[in-house]
Amino acid sequence: MSVTVNDAQLRKLVLPAFTGYSNPNYIARQILPVINVKEAHGQVAVFSADVLRLIDSVVGERGKAAEVNAGIGFENYDCAEHFKGYFVSRQLERQFDTPISAAQHAAISVKESLLIEEERNLGLSLVYTAFGATERATPGTKWNVAGGDPVGDINVGIARVRTLTGRNPNKMVVTPDVDLVLRDYVRASHSLAVYSGLPTDADMAKFFGVAIYLVADASYNSAIEGQTAVLANAFGTEMCWLMFVPENPNTMAPAFGYTIALETLIETEVLKNPKGTNYLYTDSYQSKVLSYTAGYCLYNTLS
Repeated sequence: MSVTVNDAQLRKLVLPAFTGYSNPNYIARQILPVINVKEAHGQVAVFSADVLRLIDSVVGERGKAAEVNAGIGFENYDCAEHFKGYFVSRQLERQFDTPISAAQHAAISVKESLLIEEERNLGLSLVYTAFGATERATPGTKWNVAGGDPVGDINVGIARVRTLTGRNPNKMVVTPDVDLVLRDYVRASHSLAVYSGLPTDADMAKFFGVAIYLVADASYNSAIEGQTAVLANAFGTEMCWLMFVPENPNTMAPAFGYTIALETLIETEVLKNPKGTNYLYTDSYQSKVLSYTAGYCLYNTLS
């Protein structure tokens, strides 16, 4: 007996898999947290240090609102549609209990592809040349040689973000090669009684004085279709970033950046043909860095 998959069933069962799927190796939406908006085009606030200007507010002076607003600017956002599809052959569909299972499989596969696209695009936004001359540095002594001082170098970055924004960076992000060096550094800084194995992410965050420690270890296939796979690091190598990300993201909260997603546009389309089914998905968002001064980049950290 055949089972008909109608649009209502797909939206009820496939979209939760599509919208809820994540990969623990993918961190783009942790660096640029999601803000759901109702329109594809709009504005998001960008805060400068001027919002911290001290102005005494006295009853009768109407709070001097114009002066306070002087520290807030606005940037336009434009959510672009990211469209991909996945073909499930009839032979593969027959191996599932129901067509719904095949649709869920397709949803996860497409979402994986969309997520790695976000990772790679963010990696391109985090190259050290994107940061201002005072928001980036390379260690004078590399971290994997004698005399390397990652704590001192990172503290310089923390102080710099605070000087420019009045806020301490709360997220530290490193590439996998830097992560291995820093975990050994932290373990060597303590006795075996403290770390019988490698320090955890929470240990790393505590050691370097941030709230969250993340490893940017997403990989993508850089080979053209049909050629032997060539995996590359989406965020490059020898990199370390410090960023301020608010606990409650919104369009009026200062931040390094956001992923602005159109909440009403996650579309599912099914096209049947004799050889199988095409599951087509459209997501609409923009990954937007708002203030590079709310971050700090350490590059060429290893020898």
